Order: sequence, then C-alpha cells, then structure tokens
Amino acid sequence: MYIFDFDGVIANSLATCRAACVEAAALQGSQIDLALNPFAELDPLTFDALARSLDLNPTRFVDDVGQFLLSRDPVRIVAGMAEVIRQVAGTQPISVLSASPVDVIRRFLVTEDLADEICSIVGGDGGGSKVEHLRHFARTSPDAPLVMVGDAVSDVLAAQGAAVPFVGVAWGWQSARRLAGAGAGSIADQPKDLPGLLAQAMTEGPR
Repeated sequence: MYIFDFDGVIANSLATCRAACVEAAALQGSQIDLALNPFAELDPLTFDALARSLDLNPTRFVDDVGQFLLSRDPVRIVAGMAEVIRQVAGTQPISVLSASPVDVIRRFLVTEDLADEICSIVGGDGGGSKVEHLRHFARTSPDAPLVMVGDAVSDVLAAQGAAVPFVGVAWGWQSARRLAGAGAGSIADQPKDLPGLLAQAMTEGPR
C-alpha cells in the first residue's frame, strides 16, 4: 500500500491553508502576521502544532481551520500528481494520511475525479499521530508492504517510527534539504519521479 500525505504532496494548498490559519488565529483575537510558509520549520507539521506555537487553543484552532477550508472552493492538485496517482493505483492500493479534515480531502478527490483511486482517508480530525496510524496500517495488513510519501520532517520520523519505507517530495511544504537531514533516503524532484521511487522503496524496505 502507498500512503500519501495530502497538503503539499497531492494538493497545492499552502496559500489556502495559511489563509485558514490567519482566520482561525483572528477568531481567537490574534492578529499575527504569519510568514508566507508558516509550516517550513514546523515539527510536527500539524495545525495543532502551529496553534501551540502561537499560544492559541489548539482544539478550537483546528476546528476553525477545518471550517474555513470547507467554506472555500477546493484547492488545486499539484501538476502531474493526478497522473501519478492513477498510474500507481494500478499497482498498489493508495491511502491518504493527513492533518487536514477528512471531508476536505474527500471533496478535493471528488473534484479532481480521483476518489475511486483512493481506498481510505485518515484525517487530522480523527485524532492520533501519523506514526500511530502507520503502525495501525502495518498491523491490519501484515502481509502487504507499505510505503509512505510525505513532505515534512515529521513524516520522515513517523515512517521511521513505524518501520515503513519513506519517499519524500521536493515540492512540498518543507524543503528537500530538511527531509534529507531527517533521514529521507529517496526524494522525488518531480511527480513523474514518484512511480519508480515507490516501486524501489516497496522492494527495498525501510532505510
């Protein structure tokens, strides 16, 4: 099974998610001016962690971010990722594991005509950490190899913690340099690089 992060990997959602965070902070009386990429150094890369870094109520912040995202038009897909998902879905089941709410992800997949390519969605509104969810995937599918695709140091560490092979992407919210520094051995420079790297990771196992 291939397990994809959503924001920054599949969805070109940085600007929209930043706007959602600005709005959520304002609803708690904070007029903080977030950086253009407030997630670049965040660890773990979650809305909850950003709220805590801003001394805001994380539960309320996450809920307000989700409501903002649902009230806006769906974000657009990263160029080339629709073709990649359709290609690799023919070789392995695909799941999405993200900090974003399930309803936001599901609406995006329907809009991009990709819903039938995804077998399951785990969103941040369901609770639990990514390493916990990866371990659950491993327990429930012990005979099916897993590979995670992500764009954050916390994704690398989650995969390491669950003994799951990891493939990073260079176009995401955190830099390829940061991913490599955290131990990512394979990083796709472009979406078209992913199928080969995924097949290689599937056979080689964790690094």
